[in-house]
Formats: sequence, structure tokens, C-alpha cells
Amino acid sequence: MKPMLIICPGIAKSGTTTLWRVLEDNGVIGHVANKETHYLSILYGKDYDEIYPTDIKVKYGTWLIKKNGFETYSLDNYIHYLKSISSPVDFSQSISNLPEHFLEEIRDVLLEHFRVKIIILYRDPVERLFSQCTNLSIETNRWGCETKSPIEFFYDCINKPAFQTLYNTVSSKFDRVFDDVLSLSMKKFYGSQKEHDRLAEFLEVPSINMLNRKDNATSYHSHKLSEKDIEIGKEKLKSSYEYYSTLIS
Repeated sequence: MKPMLIICPGIAKSGTTTLWRVLEDNGVIGHVANKETHYLSILYGKDYDEIYPTDIKVKYGTWLIKKNGFETYSLDNYIHYLKSISSPVDFSQSISNLPEHFLEEIRDVLLEHFRVKIIILYRDPVERLFSQCTNLSIETNRWGCETKSPIEFFYDCINKPAFQTLYNTVSSKFDRVFDDVLSLSMKKFYGSQKEHDRLAEFLEVPSINMLNRKDNATSYHSHKLSEKDIEIGKEKLKSSYEYYSTLIS
């Protein structure tokens, strides 16, 4: 039987690091040095991600290539990398934004070698986006790039169609390309053993126990949305909220 490949493409700031630790602590996956190599995004090589400024993407991409230690990027080398780890897994959040045609191109090659399981975590759309924008503001400053405040990034994003329909786009895209896709609400999943049992069944393991932990949480500190900001965000992200409501009902 082919080994299982678990891909968790995000969505970013929806609790994927905690999910990684849950799977690791329950022995579903072994220890892997890199949670996110962003290999497929680097392999695709085109500018498709609207949230990150070009200058930080260039600097971060160059750093990742050096950090990962891959001499050349190819789909064959990606397969070789996955086979080199005991539990093939890729939690690179940038995968969620890859275009559908590229996912279709790599799907058949992946399926030649693995049983591919896709797990997508979703979070309250406004909370998630502001958390990502807070992180973006911190990261752009850290990388010495021109930055904005979290609220400025937030308003930039909610006015872009790609973010307004993000949840629907990601969900429908992966459902069309892959056969085995499990969508989870962060809030519902981390408070329910029943949801953990559903994940265990999906991953074909006896059990996955809930863990009392939360990893990689972005602290807002002084960065907060006003009630008016939240209301505007909910209206702008109405399409994503409509999809999100199907996960938490």
C-alpha cells in the first residue's frame, strides 16, 4: 500500500501549528524538522499571493531556499524529499493560495506515490485575517521592509475580492482537485473529542486525543479591532462567513 501524505494547506492563522503538534503527540506523524518548507510555492515560482508585499516575498523566499538546503526545485525532488521522512507531511500554508491548474498538474504525480489526505482548518474570518495582518506587520518590520500597521493591512485585504471569497475559493478548489479533503473549524475542532475522532477516522488511525495546548498564537497586545472595524470586516467577508457557518453549525 502506498504511504499516506498529509497536506494541510492552512488556512494561515487558523491553528495549524497546534494541529501539527496534536498529530505529532498522538504519533500520527513523526518528528519532521520543517513544518513549512513552502516547496511547492517556490516550485511554482510566480507571484500569486496577494497578502505579502513583493519585497518581503523575495527576501523570505531567498532565505527559505537557503534554509531548506534544496539545491534544485523540481517535482521529482519534492517527491524524493517526502519519501525521505518517515511520515510524509506538508503543512506549508502557502499551498492554500496555489492556483487550481497547478494543483491539478501535481496531483497525478503525487497520487502515483502517495495516498493524499488534505486537511483544511478554518477560523472566524475576521479574527483570522486580523491575526494574519498582525503577524504580517511584525514580519515586514523584522525583515526591514516597508511596513504598515495591522489595521492598515486589514483594510487593504478586506477590500480585495480574493480575501472576500477566500474560504469558498479554497474549499471548492481543493474539493475539485483532490478526493480526500477534510474541512474543520478551529473553534469546533479544539473543543470537541468527537471532531478529533472524525479526524482519526479520516486519517485511518485508531484514535487522536485532545490536547490542552495552543501553539503559535499571535498576541494582539495593543493591536485590536474596534466594534466598527469588526462589523465592516464581517460585511466585506460575508461570503467567507457563509461558508464558515456550515462548519460550525
